[in-house]
Amino acid sequence: MSSAHNGSAKRYGPHDKVNILGTELNAITFREARGILDQVVRDHSARIFRAVNVYTVMLGYDDPSFQTIINQADFVLPDGMPLVWVSRWMGYTGVERVHGDDFMLASIADNPEWKHFLIGGRIGQGRKVIKTLKDRFPRIQILGAHETPQRPLLDRENDALLEEIVTSNPDILWVGMGTPYQDYWMQRNKEHIDCPMFGVGSSFDILAGYTRPTPAWIKQVGLQWMFRLVQEPRRLFWRYFFYNPRFIFAILRQLSGTARHG
Repeated sequence: MSSAHNGSAKRYGPHDKVNILGTELNAITFREARGILDQVVRDHSARIFRAVNVYTVMLGYDDPSFQTIINQADFVLPDGMPLVWVSRWMGYTGVERVHGDDFMLASIADNPEWKHFLIGGRIGQGRKVIKTLKDRFPRIQILGAHETPQRPLLDRENDALLEEIVTSNPDILWVGMGTPYQDYWMQRNKEHIDCPMFGVGSSFDILAGYTRPTPAWIKQVGLQWMFRLVQEPRRLFWRYFFYNPRFIFAILRQLSGTARHG
């Protein structure tokens, strides 16, 4: 594993890792991540891609077993400007945000030949997501959209879902169960899936029109959390006001050399 010295730029590649509170993120750009996924799809290779944010990092910081699951992904992508800023401060100056929503839409737009399977979303949401995607990308090939509750699937539910996936033989699975459910699901089923899986969090809520997409300038200044909080205060208040201040305190300790690094 490569390590960076605080404030000093260094040479690195997309397979190098940045350790942020024990979560090991790829030191990667948006374009590099796109290129890697394109190659993985061409190879029909089973790989797990996780786009993580401050919330994911803090869940792992509090729960080492969950952190291990995150770190066992083939690619752990920085989906959050605070993670990008910390990575750059540690010397990985070219790291860019790989936002799950933007990444998914860009991949669909550039690869009309891909066959997609969607997993996750609230009950009744799948039809709306498919319509939005087909309106935006008329050539898109969606083989299935399986809605799931925000909880671990029962064995019989999971077996039925796996059978549906294997039968349809997609090129990629977009998994939008939300954190941490999608992470546990991908880890649980990685031995049974023969294509890449990409965790996209709340992307299906946006595509279904349940929440509004964050404007690009708000993402760039690191205030997406506030934009989302205004839309879903009851669900997100505790997440942001409990985890965000703790992240700031913990990362300051790490950068000063006193924190647990995993």
